[in-house]
Amino acid sequence: MKRSATARLIGNGLAHLQHGMDRLGEWGFRTMRKAASQPSASPLQPSTTKSRLTRILKKALGFVGDAGDTYYATYEELKRKRPPQEPKETK
Repeated sequence: MKRSATARLIGNGLAHLQHGMDRLGEWGFRTMRKAASQPSASPLQPSTTKSRLTRILKKALGFVGDAGDTYYATYEELKRKRPPQEPKETK
């Protein structure tokens, strides 16, 4: 059965929205990972509460960034392996 133009328009719009959200997530995780790899203040300075919190936050951002990168890499691989599906006919 022939799909209507409206259904195709909505389907395409939703696909583009999903793709945009995926790209935004990838950018966010990549930014977190980069922030974690930025050098800290001079290691010769005495350790303060702020420097300790900054170090902990950078490690957490790096962890979340790495987890996000792994998620998107695995997700893309699974999408590539998925066999194409035929559109279901509507009555």
